[in-house]
Amino acid sequence: MSTCYVIATPIGNLQDLTPRAIEVLRSVTAVFAEDTRVSGRLLQHFGIHVPSLLSLHEHNEMSRIARIEAYLTAGEDVAIISDAGTPLISDPGFTIVRSLRESGFSVIPVPGVSAMITALSVAGIATDRFTFIGFLSSKKQQRLNELAPLSQVPHTQVFYESSHRIESMLEDLVTTFGEDRKIFVGREMTKRFEDYRYGSALELWQHYQNNPGEIRGEFVVVTSGAEIIESENQSLEASQLTKVLLAEGLPLKQISGILHQVTGRPKNALYQELLQLRED
Repeated sequence: MSTCYVIATPIGNLQDLTPRAIEVLRSVTAVFAEDTRVSGRLLQHFGIHVPSLLSLHEHNEMSRIARIEAYLTAGEDVAIISDAGTPLISDPGFTIVRSLRESGFSVIPVPGVSAMITALSVAGIATDRFTFIGFLSSKKQQRLNELAPLSQVPHTQVFYESSHRIESMLEDLVTTFGEDRKIFVGREMTKRFEDYRYGSALELWQHYQNNPGEIRGEFVVVTSGAEIIESENQSLEASQLTKVLLAEGLPLKQISGILHQVTGRPKNALYQELLQLRED
């Protein structure tokens, strides 16, 4: 039976491509890649020649379904790869794999590197339970709105961020998660100038403010979970108090200050939640 292989590729160090991945790439009829130029260099490095190297990105994903199904129906194996790491993790491909599954085609993973798992393995932050968030909004207010509810999640969370937004994203973490929240930042992982930092949200934000030369490449941010200090009754009381204070028409800044005294939660996170409540 013909198969669509979903193959993980290196996130920096080319030697992280597994022997099995090389073998499968050499055997398929077509490779669908996020960027054919990037993947072409990878294939060339390992002396891999494929009959067809085709693009697969967010703008043509839907139109590629029929092409991939045609290969598989004809008995030809194909592969999906991304520029770096495991496909479908913050990359195109989900729609295709779902369609292939629903149509009864064989889809097999060829596992390897994932930036998320790589960061978690060295973060020093709990890994018994975690949530992958990926990229946040590029717009500051929307990003703050996204982070406000996440600030109360009691387990580890993993974010991806680009070099031109990492400083702003860390500032927003200080605002919403609180300056003392423990976080980890992995930069340019497995590459020549890979760098790993652990500390409070405030410490790491200040570090990148003071070291702009390090703001380059790709970043993975891992945040520790929020401490659960409220009982169910306390949470209910805080919710009821919020409704009363909003009904009284007090300024949101004043309400967030009162709720901070009651719950111990960061004022800025409370203020963002109040803004969202008012908009809703």
